[in-house]
Amino acid sequence: MKNTLFILILTILLTIPSITLTSAEVITDGLVSYWTFDKIDIINDTAKDVWGENNATIHGDPNTATGIVGEAFKFDGKNDYVDLTTLGDFGEQLGKSTFEAWIRTTNTTDWMTLINTNGHLCPNWGIQINARKTKDALVPAERMLSFNHSLTDGKQCFPIALGDYSPVFDGKWHHIVYILDFEIDDAGGRGQERVYINSIRRPRSTTNVQEGFGFFPFTAPIILGARKLDDTAVSFFKGYIDEVRIYDRPLTENQIIKNYAARTQFSVHPKQKLTTFWGSLKQ
Repeated sequence: MKNTLFILILTILLTIPSITLTSAEVITDGLVSYWTFDKIDIINDTAKDVWGENNATIHGDPNTATGIVGEAFKFDGKNDYVDLTTLGDFGEQLGKSTFEAWIRTTNTTDWMTLINTNGHLCPNWGIQINARKTKDALVPAERMLSFNHSLTDGKQCFPIALGDYSPVFDGKWHHIVYILDFEIDDAGGRGQERVYINSIRRPRSTTNVQEGFGFFPFTAPIILGARKLDDTAVSFFKGYIDEVRIYDRPLTENQIIKNYAARTQFSVHPKQKLTTFWGSLKQ
């Protein structure tokens, strides 16, 4: 009897770490939008925003495949991308924000875009893969991730880029997090950008902001899986993308670790407005 009880207790103790890892839930405090790319959240050419009201439009024909959680989109590197909308006034809140996604790719040479928005004045925000920022432009660069954002006074553009040679090209799933954390007023200010890959902090940089410069609402949609210049899409992503989330605040390191550990499909009681909209799509 004692041996049986000992074995039972030991079994429970050994399973606790795995339960903790697989049952972690994503952080929702500050969450603006969340696209799971699960089959249940896709209808025709629309990818449901399961948290906010920014349902995305699918272009091309990305395939549904097994993801890090549920299903993911497989992008062909030719004409697949997803229009995530401008997210309303989110662009002017970009100075306090977190973007995160899971990616899987083996493409080490072709310039690809994970996410990007290009305004009429200057490139606003994005993550380029196999590319780097020079003094005048982005150029191809094998195995480099380039994290980009811009500050503007409404007349001129001040682009900023942070590069990282990161080991994410091995065909395995990798968790990418890009954080902006700025304090700006009319007199200017200061801010920091940070990158985490697989919950480990990678590069970071600090920027002084000139008087009159800041973040403005996006004037062009946010594109996932391509870089869109006016009406032309280029730099298509080749590989898998899953669990895309955008927050209106910088996540803490512990919160990033928690999101990295989350492996359960997201469950939420959506707003009535969103429920009605999604129901109308299914009719």
